[in-house]
Amino acid sequence: MNIRLITTGGTFDKKYDAIRGKLDFKETHLPEILDIVRLNP
Repeated sequence: MNIRLITTGGTFDKKYDAIRGKLDFKETHLPEILDIVRLNP
């Protein structure tokens, strides 16, 4: 079975910087999430 994931830089990629009071989008966390749920790309 093939599963296609499409991300748009949404909630799991946001990181809140409390010092600046802004959201950062430096990198995606998708590979780490896929490792945790044991999915291999």
